[in-house]
Amino acid sequence: EETDQPGCFQRIWNSKMVLILRLVVIPFGLFVADVVTDLMLAVQYHNSGDLGWFRLTLGFTIGPFMITSLGAMSFELKTNDNITMVLLSITLGLVFGVFVLHFKLLYLILKNRSW
Repeated sequence: EETDQPGCFQRIWNSKMVLILRLVVIPFGLFVADVVTDLMLAVQYHNSGDLGWFRLTLGFTIGPFMITSLGAMSFELKTNDNITMVLLSITLGLVFGVFVLHFKLLYLILKNRSW
C-alpha cells in the first residue's frame, strides 16, 4: 500500500541540517582543503628551489580556482537583475565565487526557500 508520506530516510535526507551538511559544509570544506593542500605543495616546491614545479603547481591551482569561481558566479548572474549586484558579482566572482555560492545555499536552506 503506497502512501504520500515520505519515508524515514527521505525525511532525514531532506532535513535542514542534512541539507546544510551535504550541500554546503562538505563541498565547501573539500574545496578549501583542495586549494590549501595545493598551495602548501607549491610552497614546498618554492622552498626546495624547484621553481618550475612551483610555477606549474601554482598555475594549476589558481587556474581551476578562477574557473570554478567564475562558474559559480554565473549562477548568481542568472538569478539577480540588479545592476549593482551584477557588477559586484563580476568583481567578487574572480576570487570569491565559490564562497558566495555556498553562503547563498546556506541562506536559502535556512530560509526554507528553493534554489
